[in-house]
Amino acid sequence: MVNYLGKDLTFTHRTYIWDLVIDKVRDSMVLGYGRGNTLILEGISYLGVNEAHNGFLQIVLESGALGLISFLLILIIVGKKLTTYKYHRFSPVLSFSIFVFMIIGLTESTFYRKEFWILLVLAYGLKQISQQVSQSDLTSNGKIKEKPKRKKIRVTW
Repeated sequence: MVNYLGKDLTFTHRTYIWDLVIDKVRDSMVLGYGRGNTLILEGISYLGVNEAHNGFLQIVLESGALGLISFLLILIIVGKKLTTYKYHRFSPVLSFSIFVFMIIGLTESTFYRKEFWILLVLAYGLKQISQQVSQSDLTSNGKIKEKPKRKKIRVTW
């Protein structure tokens, strides 16, 4: 496969980065090193890297086990909300988008992107979104009905 595709099996040196990050995580497992602390990656600076290139490792590196547990709890809560409202028309789109971010997060540090958190907030607030667009405002094909225009009444004196 290496010869056929011309790619190496290290995911563009990511496995080396992950090994170094895991070594650093062992030194501060509970709380991590803090957000944006790039000094801990000085051992791999020759690669021009300032992140872990794995979303989960990045969270553990910066926030420790407590941060990872908090992140996973948020995902579980949002997942339950999406399951509760799985027939809502936005639910499949939000679920798929979050899933894509999770897959990308295996080789990139994407969990700190604001777009990811906007998706999580939208998914969490799906109940409120569904209440805003009530069933009475929808037609049989799922499109929002246009509200009838009010007749203008002229009052003359």
